[in-house]
This record gives sequence, C-alpha cells and structure tokens, in this order.
Amino acid sequence: MKSSRRRNYLFFAVFASGLTTLAVELTASRLLGNIFGTSNLVWASIIGLILIYLTAGYFLGGRLADKRPYPKTLFTVMLWGGFLVGVVPFSNPSGDPEADRFTDSLVGPMIAELDANGRFRVIERERLLNSVRRIALMTHERSHGFKYVLTSGQLELSVSNPDMGEARELVPIDYDGDRFETSFSARYVQDALAAMKAKEVAIELVDELTAAVIRPADDPDQLAVVAPMRL
Repeated sequence: MKSSRRRNYLFFAVFASGLTTLAVELTASRLLGNIFGTSNLVWASIIGLILIYLTAGYFLGGRLADKRPYPKTLFTVMLWGGFLVGVVPFSNPSGDPEADRFTDSLVGPMIAELDANGRFRVIERERLLNSVRRIALMTHERSHGFKYVLTSGQLELSVSNPDMGEARELVPIDYDGDRFETSFSARYVQDALAAMKAKEVAIELVDELTAAVIRPADDPDQLAVVAPMRL
C-alpha cells in the first residue's frame, strides 16, 4: 500500500513537471513578445533553449538520482526549480540598466517618471483609434506590431508585412521636437483606446524602451500602460 502511494506521488510529480515545462515555454513567449515580438525566430529560440535545458536536466538529474534515489531529493529539486522559475521575470543577471528600465516600466513607479519627463501629446481619440484599426489589418498575425513615429507636425503609424505588403497612416499632431520612434502591439493600443470614452487622449512617452501611458485628456485618473516591442 505504501509502495503504491509513493508510485502515485511519482506519477503526479512527472505529470506536474511536464505541465509546468509547457507552461514556462508559453509564458516565456508572452514575456518576450512585448520586446522581441512573436516571430518564428523568437519561438525557435525559446523551443531550442527549452530542449537544451531539458537535456541538461535529464543528464544531471539522472546522475543525482543514481547517487540519491530518494523521493525527498526529487521533490526538493522540483521545489527549487519552481522557485527559480518564479523569479525569472524579475531578474537581470547581465546588469544591463536597459533591462532594469524595461522591468520598471511594467510597474507603478514608472508613472511618476513619465509625468515628470515624458512627451505629452494630446490626440483625437477616435481618429487615432481608426488609424490603428486600419494599420492592424496589415500587421503580422502573431505580433500585431506597428511602428509609432513622431516627427514635426505629424504622427506616423506604419507596418511592413512580407506576406501582405506595407501600410502607413499619418495623423496631424502638435509636435515640433526631435524624431521619436518606437513600436507597439496594435491589439493592445486598440484595447486601450476603445476602453476610453473621451474625445481626446494624452499619450506620454519617455524613450523607446519605456512603456507608454495613455490617458483621457479630461480624466487623469484613468490610464492604460502599453509596453513597447521590437519589430
């Protein structure tokens, strides 16, 4: 009876570890998608790394199991693995300040930075929403990414899709600063604009790697944060 119970625990552990591995693979694509997109190259990199880590885990785990063939060892390794996976989104082992800035852009403190230093532009919401909707028709079916370019006197939305061609939308805007270029997911921008009812919206930007804050011009308490992405 005791042996049967241990075997059931082992079967459940194997099932849970396989399910978790698949979940990590899928969530990794979501974590990287806002920056690198979800192209075939990104997916190939994720799948290739997962396979490499699985191979290394089977090899090292097999050697450890030969030396310490106890359930406690297996469950301890699994618990540590789960903990380390959980801290991945908050880690920056390279020490790259740009990576820290992207992580910070996903949480509240970046709002204050945008208020103090951001590019604050008021745009007619319905006009911008319609432009983004038209651009979205030409975006890649996975990333939905488009370029957002501020130049003197206008906002340019553009997309280049090898399968469908190119598209460009020009929106007049009161801007006379330096050229500013970044990229967003058309799906997320559409959702943010559609959820607002104001006639005009304010878009606040700091740089290419920091998330944009979209607010109704007449309601500063409502806001949407849209992370940038790389095309």
